[in-house]
Amino acid sequence: MEKKKRAIGYIRVSTTAQDAARQRLQIEEYCRDNGYDLIDVLKDEGISGAVKNRPSYLKLLTLTDEDADVVVVSELSRLSREEEILSVMTDVNNLLKNGLDVIFIDTKEHYVGGKVLDLVDIMRIAIAAEYAKAERMKITDRMRSGKVRCFLQSEELMCKGSVVPFGYKAVPNPNFIKGKTPKSILVRDENAPIVQEIFQMCIDGLTAKEIKHQMISRGIKTVKGNDFFAENIYRILHNPCYKGLWRILPNRDGKNKTEQTRREPIERKGDALVTEEVWDKVQAILNQNRVVDVPNNGVNYNALRYILKCPCGKNMYMVRQTGTGLRYYRCAVKKNKYDETICANGGVNADIALKTVWVAVKTAIDKDEFTEMSNEKIAKILREIDNLTSKIQSLNAEISVAKSGQNSILESLKELTNPTLLRYQQQQYENKEKFISGAEDEIERLKSERHQKEVAKAELANDVAIETLDSLSIEDKARLFKKYLERVVYYSETQKRGTFVIDFKNGIRKIICIHIKAKSAEVVELPSSAQFDEQKRSVLMPMHHFTSENKFEIPTTKYRPHTSKEVMDMLIDQEEYRIEGIANLPYFE
Repeated sequence: MEKKKRAIGYIRVSTTAQDAARQRLQIEEYCRDNGYDLIDVLKDEGISGAVKNRPSYLKLLTLTDEDADVVVVSELSRLSREEEILSVMTDVNNLLKNGLDVIFIDTKEHYVGGKVLDLVDIMRIAIAAEYAKAERMKITDRMRSGKVRCFLQSEELMCKGSVVPFGYKAVPNPNFIKGKTPKSILVRDENAPIVQEIFQMCIDGLTAKEIKHQMISRGIKTVKGNDFFAENIYRILHNPCYKGLWRILPNRDGKNKTEQTRREPIERKGDALVTEEVWDKVQAILNQNRVVDVPNNGVNYNALRYILKCPCGKNMYMVRQTGTGLRYYRCAVKKNKYDETICANGGVNADIALKTVWVAVKTAIDKDEFTEMSNEKIAKILREIDNLTSKIQSLNAEISVAKSGQNSILESLKELTNPTLLRYQQQQYENKEKFISGAEDEIERLKSERHQKEVAKAELANDVAIETLDSLSIEDKARLFKKYLERVVYYSETQKRGTFVIDFKNGIRKIICIHIKAKSAEVVELPSSAQFDEQKRSVLMPMHHFTSENKFEIPTTKYRPHTSKEVMDMLIDQEEYRIEGIANLPYFE
């Protein structure tokens, strides 16, 4: 097995308030995806890139191939923002002479150790260094404004307006120096843990309206002392300041005060109340509409929204019967705008459905088999994550080979004069460029798939206290439905008979047949050996079959189709399969 390359990362942040975690994560992810062994990360904190005598930077320049194989930096500006471009190239060249590869993650440039920079490399570094210099000058320009200077240079988090984000409070700055530090700074207040709870409640499946009710019931007020609205919750969940990204809008350019495009927001890192991981999860939930809105009328709350499906593939939604007050689930496309029937699947009493599915979930998560299945699924996902990481590493290695080939082509172009060979080499270079572009797109796709699997792995963790299940509110039960259920499909047989096929995220499937009566419902849960034919909409029960009269013969298993009624007639008298206590009364609670 090929020995892993040893990597050393380098991090620099201009102020101590800036968060170096982002750069470190970038370096760690890059090393993991490329199969490098990250042995150390050097960090200069609170020092400008224009300063050469940085302790960790000086240490970096003394490294040789005995210390490591690769130096990984998030971007060239982290290495240096010096105005003297030649100095930047000299430092990179010295690292290469010391036998170390140098990698800049942002530009995907990989300079091979032991090889002196050629003309093309020098041009690339010069352009990147010039850009870094321009960025520094741009920041310097902006900092002519005292407000911006205080915002960027202050170690504390500056209070930049009259509205203070929920979870923080403005206090006088004890280290105030006119023109250099802000008069007021922001610090966490007693509501900071509430913000963290709001983000966690969103991850757990609560909607903005449900979170609002939680705030009101606990007597928690907004910054202005009012009760929370759903809009307040949305603002908190969308505000990047809670992940530590703070913005300020500089003054307009004095030469053109009407040109809004000159007022680009300036960003800096500050005190974060939630991690990047939590922030990303919440944004994914909000973007994918995975949370369910609570209707104004609480009795119509649909705890199985987006989970309960019709056999035609559409969602089933809740309607209320006039007069009786009973609620029913029906297919979302049962009839078209001309009132013509386009889905023959019948509806089902909503409270019977909710109570039945709840019993199935509650009994499932209380069994060792459920935990074992979840652990097996988690182990499978971990293997898939490792496989995706291996593919990413392989593609990165192929990209490295392709880039090396491009460099060889560029070297050969210096010697070639034959037009035919020049065109051929140009075509080869372009082919490698296309491959690199396609491989980089594939890496991004694989990373996205890996992130989804990591989220799925986290969702499978069983962290529910079984003894508390019966006391849960309808919102809490809905959250468990979302946590554990992949989907529930209801197959109607008659107006009062049908079959639920319940699929859990860990792979367990439950088949439940119901017969709804005036005041209750007969419900049976089929043994795990039963199957369901989705095409013929029939239950397949195992039957032992002997091919001869030999009594010592091992029987074979055949599956025979049954209707819901036939299955219930067979199992209703067997206590181990019968589910008691499903009353035909509103409401599910």
